[in-house]
Amino acid sequence: MGEIPEGSKPKYNFLGKSGLKVSNICLGTMTFGKMEQGPPRQLDENESHHILTRYANYGGNFLDTADMYGLGKSESIVGTWLER
Repeated sequence: MGEIPEGSKPKYNFLGKSGLKVSNICLGTMTFGKMEQGPPRQLDENESHHILTRYANYGGNFLDTADMYGLGKSESIVGTWLER
């Protein structure tokens, strides 16, 4: 994939009064992890890791996860990516 133009990088804002500074673009992880009944397009761990790496290289640091996404597989995939 090509380089990301500098002008398209995310901006950062504080998340309420938490002191956390997060990107203004949040990456949803609902399609991470394959399961029998789920979204029509589901991503395996390698595909998900590629997207997470690309997002981080872009400057993103704000992920939307939930234990119901892939029955917990989504959060496990994010966890294995963070351990790398």
